[in-house]
Amino acid sequence: MAAWRQPTLWFVLLGAAWFAVEWAARDTGVAVEAIVVDPALTEALAAGFETRAGRAPTPPEADALLRDHLDQEILYREAIARHLDAGDPIVRRRLIQKMRFLLEDAPLTAPDDAALQAWLSAHADRFARPAQVSFEHVFFRRERAPETLAAALVALRAGEPAADRGDAFVHGTTLRGRTRDQLSGLMGGAFADAVLAQPTGDWQGPLASSYGNHLVKVTEQAPGRLPALSAVRAQVEADWRRAQRALGVARAVDDLRGRYRVEHARGAREGRSP
Repeated sequence: MAAWRQPTLWFVLLGAAWFAVEWAARDTGVAVEAIVVDPALTEALAAGFETRAGRAPTPPEADALLRDHLDQEILYREAIARHLDAGDPIVRRRLIQKMRFLLEDAPLTAPDDAALQAWLSAHADRFARPAQVSFEHVFFRRERAPETLAAALVALRAGEPAADRGDAFVHGTTLRGRTRDQLSGLMGGAFADAVLAQPTGDWQGPLASSYGNHLVKVTEQAPGRLPALSAVRAQVEADWRRAQRALGVARAVDDLRGRYRVEHARGAREGRSP
C-alpha cells in the first residue's frame, strides 16, 4: 500500500493539524474558525504529488503538503475576511470566468443527425469546402516583351509543348487542387482571382502575379460545396455544442438578473437590470 494511503499516516497528520489549531486558540484567546481536513482532501494532495513526482509522498512530505495547504487556506480566508478581493479587477475577472465555466458545464442532450444537419445547413459558410483549381502555366519575367508573350500564347494554343517556352519558375509549372487562399498566399490575390475566372481547357493570358506574368491553362475546377454531414459530423457537433453552451450561459445570466436590482446614483430604480 502506498504511504499516502495508510490510515495511520493520515491519523497523525489530522491530529497534528487539529493540535495546531487548538494551540493557536489557547495562545491568542481568539475564537478560531474550523478548517476541515478529510480523507478526500488528503488523498487529493497526495495524488497531486504523485502525479508530479511519479511516486507517493513520504510521511514528512505528506505532512509538508498538508501544512502548505492549511497555510494557503488560512491566507485565503483572511484575504476574504479583509475584503481584499473587492475592487481588484484581476480577481473580479477570474471570478466571472469561473462563474461562466460553471454555467457552461450544464449537461447537454446529445444532438441527433437531424439537428446536426439543420445546423450544418444553417451555418454552411462555416463548413463549406472552398473552390479548387488545377492548372498549368508558363512563366515570364517582367522584363520580357509583350510581343514575346503574345507569340508564346499563339504557339501554345497551336499545340506546341509548354516546356519550350518561358522562364524557370520556383514553384513548378503545374499546380493542382489549390484554393483561392492558397494561390493568393503563393502568387498574390489578383492572380488567384484571375485564374479562378478562367475557362477550362485552353491557354489564356497573360495573367500578372507577384513574380511576373503567366500564360495559364486551367485543367480542372472543383466548385465550392457543402460537405456531407458524415464527413464533418465531429466539427458540426462541436460547433453546435459551443453555441448551445453560449446560449445556456445567456439564459442563466438572464435568470440571475431577477435576483438583483439596479440602484442609480441619482435615485434608486427597482426592477430587473437591463
